[in-house]
Amino acid sequence: MIGAKRVVAIVLARSGSKGLPGKNLRTINSVPLVAYPIQAALFSGYVDFVYCSTNSFEIAGVAKSFGSDVSYIRPEILASDETSSVDVVLDALDFFESVGSIFDYVVMLEPTSPLTESSDIDRALEMLSTNQLEKTSLISVSESISGHPQFTFRLDGLNSIQTLDGEPWTFKRRQDLTKLFYQTGSLYVSEVAALREFRSFVSNGSMGYVVPKFKSFEIDDLIDFSILEMLISKRSVLGEWG
Repeated sequence: MIGAKRVVAIVLARSGSKGLPGKNLRTINSVPLVAYPIQAALFSGYVDFVYCSTNSFEIAGVAKSFGSDVSYIRPEILASDETSSVDVVLDALDFFESVGSIFDYVVMLEPTSPLTESSDIDRALEMLSTNQLEKTSLISVSESISGHPQFTFRLDGLNSIQTLDGEPWTFKRRQDLTKLFYQTGSLYVSEVAALREFRSFVSNGSMGYVVPKFKSFEIDDLIDFSILEMLISKRSVLGEWG
């Protein structure tokens, strides 16, 4: 709990990935990806309950072995590529409410972002709780550098570079740019009531929790997996990021 509010962490881990088949059960350092967010949530100081939403009995078995609740198997109608993550989360919340488990905050995590740590979850919940009179949700963001509009161009039919605003291009140092951020997809937190109202983790009442570049990577294909494998292996060897 944080204050008097109960917190549930929901890990989304369906089967059927096309970009990297079986990705949620692929292992890094002998640990399946689905276990990373489960462990992060279990070691949080505020999360009261950890649930893995999956349509796969195999994934459910692995998730359970790492300490997650899997008492409700996600229906196949909510396991397609087109399914909204919010619909899956709300479906799980509906199930738990039907059996008497009521939560005030929900944290959504995914195995494709295995670098999210317990400390990230706790700091995010503290940020949201501290600002609860004005803010109702929070998402992880990272500073946009290579993708900054000042470094982004269009190409015409002759592959000629054109600036996005049509103005002549002028060189700017990174230090001189206005800071911009992008959504990383690694961490989402919301008041349950607000999620039901807006059906989104992003609304006018949203905050950004800034994560460093190395925590912004997501696994969508084999290249991403190889990058995360290297980063996690480095942390294991060094014992810290450096």
